[in-house]
Formats: sequence, C-alpha cells, structure tokens
Amino acid sequence: MKSLQQQLYAAGLVLFLFPALYLSISILLLFLGISVQGWILIPAFIGALILIGLVRRNSNVPPMWVLISAGCLAFSLLISNLYFDVSFDGQWYHQDAIMFLSDGWNPVWDHALVDSLVSGEKACWVNSYPKASWVFQSGIFQLSGNVELGKSLHLISLFSFAFLLFSFLQYRVKLGFFKSLVLTLMMSISTITLGQIFSFYVDGVLFSFLGIFLLLWIEYLMFDKKVFIWLVFSFIFLVNLKFTGLVYALVFCGIGMVFKLIIDRSIPVKLILNLSLMVLLGVFIIGYPTYVRNTMEKGHPLFPLMGKNNVGKEVAEVQYPKDFFTMNRFEKALKSHGSMPLFTDHDHPSVDKPLFKYDVI
Repeated sequence: MKSLQQQLYAAGLVLFLFPALYLSISILLLFLGISVQGWILIPAFIGALILIGLVRRNSNVPPMWVLISAGCLAFSLLISNLYFDVSFDGQWYHQDAIMFLSDGWNPVWDHALVDSLVSGEKACWVNSYPKASWVFQSGIFQLSGNVELGKSLHLISLFSFAFLLFSFLQYRVKLGFFKSLVLTLMMSISTITLGQIFSFYVDGVLFSFLGIFLLLWIEYLMFDKKVFIWLVFSFIFLVNLKFTGLVYALVFCGIGMVFKLIIDRSIPVKLILNLSLMVLLGVFIIGYPTYVRNTMEKGHPLFPLMGKNNVGKEVAEVQYPKDFFTMNRFEKALKSHGSMPLFTDHDHPSVDKPLFKYDVI
C-alpha cells in the first residue's frame, strides 16, 4: 500500500505541474513578445516528469507514476472529446479568449480587445478575467486543432487532487485504504466538478486546485518544507484561474500564518519571505496580464467585478428573482438557501423548497 501511495502522490504532482508549468512558460514568452505556442505542451509535460523524477531519484519504487500520469492525461483528452460544450459562458467568452490567444493575441503587450471584436460585444471578460485555463486550453487547441480537448483540464485537475488527497490521508492521517478511498471520492468528486466537467467553465477546476493548494499548504506548514516549490506552482495556477482563487488562496495563507503564530508564538521571517515570493510570482509576474494591467488601466485588480465603472452588481442581478431586489444581503443569503435552484428572471419571485414550506411541517 505504501508503494501505491507513493505512486499516486508522484502522479498527482505531475498532473497539476503540467498545466502550471505550461502557463508559467507561456506568460514568460508573452513578455518576450512570443504568442502562445501549442508545441510547448510537450516539453511542459516532460519537464513535469523530469522534476518529479529528480525528486524521487533515490526511491526504490518502480516509476509506475509515469504511466499513471500519461494514462490519466490520455483518458482526460479522450473523454473531453466525446461531448461538445453546450454551456452559455463556455461557448461565449471562454472560447472567445481561447481563439484570440490561439490567433496570436498577446494580453501582456497588445491593446485591450474592443467590444466589436468579441462575441456579445462585451470584451471586458476576455481582457480582464484571469487567463490560466485559457492559456492552457489555447495550447491544446493549437497542438490538436480541436478546441473541445481543452475541457480535459477538468479531469486532469480532478485526478491530481484525488491522488494527492488519497496519498495525504494514507501517509499523514494514517487512514486505511478503504477509508482513504471513500473520503477521497466524497471530497474530490464534487457536484461543481461533475456539473462542469464537459464545459469550459472553471469552477470545477478551481475546486480541484483549491484542494491541491490547501493540501500542499498543510504539508508545508506541518510536515515537509521541501514541497514549497510545488506549493508555488499550485498558487500560480490557482490565482490565475479566477478572481476568487486569489481571494481563497490569500485567506488560506492568512489562516496558516495565524496557526503558526499560535503554535510557535511567532511567524518565521523565512515563511513571510517565501509567501511574498509566491505572491510576487503568481500575482505580479504570471498574473501581470490580469491583475497588474487591470490596476494600471482600470484602477482595480479585480475589474470588472470591482472598481470604478464595474459591472459586478449587474452580473449578480442578471439571475435575481423579483423579490430579491428589495432584500438586503442577509435576507438574500437566507432566502437563497431555502429556494429552488431555478434559472429565474426579474418577473418571477423565488420558489421555496418543499422542505421550507409551512404545509410540509
């Protein structure tokens, strides 16, 4: 069982390092004026294998993790090709961004896209949203000629999170095989991931990378400082997936620092320096096309959801039922948890779940 745990741990690292390495290389090339290149996927995957191989060079366990990684990647590509993305946003600005990047658009140096060039005449999403998934999926599209294969990112990140979680439960929590397997299935296969697995939405990928980052953060704080480089790569991809990825990552980091303060009565200077380096790489360098340009050009790193002339409230109100407009945020939170998950419009009020109706009691 120890051999299985080690094999899955190594494969889990490879599977998230692959897109994270590709993103990092691609953004650095964008700084040099070189557009996204699909062929770099090949050295990125080989690079991930080499990095893990170097770390495990003294291990006596056969390198089955290489075959596991390659098999999961092939399976993810195969499954993603069986279904078309029929989602609203997936066919809209997500694929728009993938196509623009594939056609040579450079979000580091090029002028922002204008509304008339973008589907729905709303270029702010493509210009200002985090671009990690789009860069990776653009590379897959360039290399394969099939944009639908980009959806494989969901399964790649899911496999990575599941393998790392299973390994953590066995090695650190000391759970048996069956308990580790059940908990891994319960925690990694979320409704968010399953609901978006055949689309270009990124919430399922975000869920998996949040799990990966949290596992590595716990490992770094409590067990093994050597995982810091993997922690950095997970942070880089996570914060460039979605704005909430940055928010959650910083919250996790803050909680970890409070934990160290309580346990050790102080926060090590090295920890502060390491986290500062991680934020510098993830937000200010790899995140330059999003967070830095948003700040310089729009006045807020989280534009268009926050800042001057933002459309955050407009986006939220698109799916408001009629009765939400007169409620405060606490009333809306309470009402939403007791209402049916329906796509509504402004002409109809929310619909209570049967469990919350008085005639059921």
